[in-house]
Amino acid sequence: MDQKQHFLKPYLQKISKHKLRLIYEACNKQRIFVEYSSDAYVNEPDGWLQLDLFLEKLNQTQQDCGNYVSHPFLFEGSILSPEIYSRIGGPQTIDLQYNQIRMARFFAGSRGTGTHVHQHTRACFECLQGEKLWFLAPHSVQNSSALTKFNHEISGPSSQSLSKWFDVEIKKLWPQLKGAQFIRTKEGEALFIPDRYFHATLNLTACIGISYSWRSNYLTLQNDALKSILE
Repeated sequence: MDQKQHFLKPYLQKISKHKLRLIYEACNKQRIFVEYSSDAYVNEPDGWLQLDLFLEKLNQTQQDCGNYVSHPFLFEGSILSPEIYSRIGGPQTIDLQYNQIRMARFFAGSRGTGTHVHQHTRACFECLQGEKLWFLAPHSVQNSSALTKFNHEISGPSSQSLSKWFDVEIKKLWPQLKGAQFIRTKEGEALFIPDRYFHATLNLTACIGISYSWRSNYLTLQNDALKSILE
């Protein structure tokens, strides 16, 4: 398969879930504080919380929504949270050094939380616990025009829940979109997202994961072996 064609669509790949254990081990050794948001749609940080206490509560409740952790622990080659990066390192699906990673985030949230629609450089999301629903659409003038009012620069309190966005808004827009799809990721799976793909996520259960994004000049042949299970 031609390399350029290969990266025109997302791919799923099996991964190890050992990083979840490493996170808990790190929490047992020291108090780790992470950024959180109280608005599951807007996702702007409201402050900091203690990770081990949040994860304990996350695994005890089945309620929808609540606080959502979206914590950047590495940005443009700078390690922001060494206590996290020293444990979990880079992505499992591509060999990248820390200075080759554009952004790395640790995610954790209850059912009903997630991330609103946005786009960036190519990325990989490692699902370590739970199940997450993804909306994905390739970048195009048509899709950009349809999704512009939902972009990640939106500010202020949200007018609807993220669940409603998936259930109502995106279905209204569906006839205007080209190449859009829904994908579910389960624990032990990694999802590769091509450059500039629009994407949004909704946690279907309590979910924990890690995302990494990098620039295309750091692509390695290791990713050429990715096998699509979406066709």
